[in-house]
Amino acid sequence: MTIVLSSRKLDRDGVPLRQGDTVKIVGMPDLSQMSRACRKESQSVFEYLQKKYKRIKSFDEHGFAEIEFRIASEADHSIHTVWIEPHLLKRKRHKAIKRTDSCSEHPPAVTPDADPASRASVAPTAGCR
Repeated sequence: MTIVLSSRKLDRDGVPLRQGDTVKIVGMPDLSQMSRACRKESQSVFEYLQKKYKRIKSFDEHGFAEIEFRIASEADHSIHTVWIEPHLLKRKRHKAIKRTDSCSEHPPAVTPDADPASRASVAPTAGCR
């Protein structure tokens, strides 16, 4: 198996990744080249991480994302680290903030035959541009 490394750090949807981004782990790396003991340990860690959101701490020289995390069920709460290919991650999208001030609201539509008094009532408030 040949791994092609890219200098571009793109998630599974082609979205660029940066240090500090929050990502969802959406795939399992190919562990077939590991020894049986290492594969068993690594597989359980990656299964634990599946569908969880974690923050990218950094990237290594191969472009793999460094993810640090704690497993809450462990008594010592030690920090674990994995390095994972960016295509096995999905960057969390931030929701747009909806403005609620009066300037962002659209005034009601006024028909051409409406009386002039109703047209005056839809003028923008002071301070709105």
